[in-house]
Amino acid sequence: MNWLIMVLSLPTENATVRQRAWRSLKAAGAAALRDGVYVLPAAAEHRAVLEAVAVDVTGGGGVTHLLTAQTTDEVPYVALFDRSR
Repeated sequence: MNWLIMVLSLPTENATVRQRAWRSLKAAGAAALRDGVYVLPAAAEHRAVLEAVAVDVTGGGGVTHLLTAQTTDEVPYVALFDRSR
């Protein structure tokens, strides 16, 4: 299974950007792998959400990386994703 992974560092001085990013990721159903690392199944609509978050975060002084990963064992990731809903 393919996954989209967003790694981000949010600006500490801009609470508005942090809140918008968190709300967008939550609304999309993203699972948190750890602080600042979010995962979604690879799909065009999820990529669009993550790209929009990236534009907002980088525009507000943060840093983002959007990665695609393929797993051989999807079970741990699916379980994490299911728990986040």
